Amino acid sequence: MKEIAKQKKLPPVYTGKWETATDAEVQAELEKGAPFTYRFNVPKEGKIPSL
Repeated sequence: MKEIAKQKKLPPVYTGKWETATDAEVQAELEKGAPFTYRFNVPKEGKIPSL
């Protein structure tokens, strides 16, 4: 995804591929040694209150 966006000269955007993954699917990928990252749900509109 990142490389495609780079080629199109666009900012990288997450497609939500793992948004609906089950715990079992995630665990299976982690056991395979797949790289991972933390993602946070952020509203597309409005503001996020400060802490």
